[in-house]
Amino acid sequence: MSAAHVLAAGIGYYRLDIHASQAPSGPDFLFHDRGGIGGNLGLGRDFAIGDTALKVFTDIRYYYAATDNFRVRMIPIEVGVHW
Repeated sequence: MSAAHVLAAGIGYYRLDIHASQAPSGPDFLFHDRGGIGGNLGLGRDFAIGDTALKVFTDIRYYYAATDNFRVRMIPIEVGVHW
């Protein structure tokens, strides 16, 4: 099983859209719809599965976006298969 390392990074415009209400039929008491510039940086790894074209990948990234009132930070972890 061979493995390849991946370094990923990017910048972009991120939109934060939050809606909440007191009850399912009640009026919105919180509404936030803002956007801002942000970026991400992460590491990943591909693992070949035998002599097939299939590969298993793992990826972890740090995302950051600055909107007007909020600083959004998240670290998603992905695992999947691709060919």
